[in-house]
Amino acid sequence: MLLILGTGCNNIHKTKLIQAQNGSFFNIEKFEYTFCAVFALIGKNNDQWSLLKLSAEPIKGKNNENTDVLCLDHKQNRIQPYYESALFSGSGLSFGCKHNDSNQSQFTPCNSLLSSVLIGNSVMRNTLGAALTLGKASGLLLGFNYTEINQAVSDTGFMLNAALFMSEQKQKVRELEKLKQDNLRLDQYRLAFNNLRKTIDINSFSQQYQNFDPDGLIIKANKLRVGFLKNEKAFEKQEQIRKKQIIQAKKKIQRDFNLKVQKFRKQLVVGTHTHCGLVVEYKKPVIKLQTIVGEYWLRDDQIYPPLYAACRFVNNVYQEPINKFR
Repeated sequence: MLLILGTGCNNIHKTKLIQAQNGSFFNIEKFEYTFCAVFALIGKNNDQWSLLKLSAEPIKGKNNENTDVLCLDHKQNRIQPYYESALFSGSGLSFGCKHNDSNQSQFTPCNSLLSSVLIGNSVMRNTLGAALTLGKASGLLLGFNYTEINQAVSDTGFMLNAALFMSEQKQKVRELEKLKQDNLRLDQYRLAFNNLRKTIDINSFSQQYQNFDPDGLIIKANKLRVGFLKNEKAFEKQEQIRKKQIIQAKKKIQRDFNLKVQKFRKQLVVGTHTHCGLVVEYKKPVIKLQTIVGEYWLRDDQIYPPLYAACRFVNNVYQEPINKFR
């Protein structure tokens, strides 16, 4: 038979632990049954349990005193009651009832049909007579009623129904994931169409979505081809004109530069400031300059106006400028 939880409470994630006044119990304000895959609301009537509801989330709020909640783990080998709050004993798998506990709005061990008084352990807190006569009285220890749990599991066909529910949930997850992937692909498909700008984009779009064209966008894309080709030819023509204009502009700049340099060289005299310093002597076709390395002779066809070329020496040897400032 399926294992009904005997030690599993150690695996329940407990939060908000507050030591009770009697020092023996911890108040669990919230149980997080992280191992549970299925929660079942069950009800008892005329000694017969029936299945009322299945859920993947904890079922909270007790509306009928004859109802309880069972939970089943993912591997389908562990069942136990689900309690919204309880006084949990640190010494073992047992619970305690608060003083004058009258909270019937939550599922707890104190109002559960799936728990029972642990007589032997309760004698230390109450007289045996009180334990036998007061039922789930304040201060008594409670444990799982395995006989009742087994009957509930049997009467409700819990295992079969839970297994079917888990299978349906997994199928829903798969369908949801597939739907998300389909929607993502559809969004990408529509975005790709909206981003078409060139004929090469149309070719790529048609090839990529030839087997997935729910909106018939490939036909629409091909209708854009004529307009795109016209625009591309116009752009290409404009680009050729632009390049030609750039070349012409560069040639003009070079001509203007050469004319200015030639005019400057014709006007060279002692005292003229050049790109490399002051002219101190001119014996055509050579000129002596006062440079950063001292007096230096250059040919007059090596002379530029100030800032029109760089003046650079390496080991006191003049270096012809590669870049000439314009």
